[in-house]
Amino acid sequence: MKHFGLYGNVVLNDELYDRLKIESEEYADEYINRLDSHIEMHQLHKQYSAYAPNQFFIKIFDMLRRDGHVEV
Repeated sequence: MKHFGLYGNVVLNDELYDRLKIESEEYADEYINRLDSHIEMHQLHKQYSAYAPNQFFIKIFDMLRRDGHVEV
């Protein structure tokens, strides 16, 4: 598992990160940073510390899908 984002609050393994890059190469890192910044700004460390890597993947994928950057 690796920590991603400017603050390192997003935890993904290589496989999940690669899947995000495949689904939305152009926006994957941007949305990882958005979630990471959201966690930091709203001090949600405790809430997200219980997240498994696949939960971070689902959260980011849903954000990308919601904004039309990936197709279901």
